[in-house]
Amino acid sequence: METDSVIRNFQNFLMNSWRSVADTLTDDATLSDWMQANWEILVESLLCPKENEYLAVYGDGADCNGVSSRVWKPNVVATHQICVKLKDNAVDQISGERISVRQTDQIIFDQFVSWDGKQYGSDMPFDHALLSLTERDLIIACDALIFDTTSIIN
Repeated sequence: METDSVIRNFQNFLMNSWRSVADTLTDDATLSDWMQANWEILVESLLCPKENEYLAVYGDGADCNGVSSRVWKPNVVATHQICVKLKDNAVDQISGERISVRQTDQIIFDQFVSWDGKQYGSDMPFDHALLSLTERDLIIACDALIFDTTSIIN
C-alpha cells in the first residue's frame, strides 16, 4: 500500500475518533499510549510487513512499557521512519517562510498537530504536521506534503 494513503488514513482515523477518545482518556500519557498503539496497528503493520521491520514511534510514543516508547514489541529498534516531500505551496507556520530543501535533505514526520496561528497542539483538526529538518522543527499544512517511508541507517 502507498505510504501517503496509509498516513492519511491514520490522520482520518485520528480526526474521526479524537473527540470521544480525548473525553475518555484525559491525561497526555494515556493519549500518547493510545496514539502509539494505533500507529503500530494501522500504519506500521501495513508499511513494515516484513519480519524485523519497524517504524519510528509516533509523536512522543507510549509510556506504558517503561523505557520503550512502543506498545507492541517494546524491545525492537526502528528500522524505518516516515519522511515527507514538499509540494510547491509548503510554508513553515512557525517562521512564515516558504520552505525549500536541497535534494539531499530529509524531512522527518513526527506527528499530526493543529495550528492556531501562534502555536501547535496535539488536538483537532490534525491538519498540520510537526516535522524535523536537521535540528529545526517545522509545522506545515498537510495538504502541502507527500508522505513516504525511508530506512533508518543505524
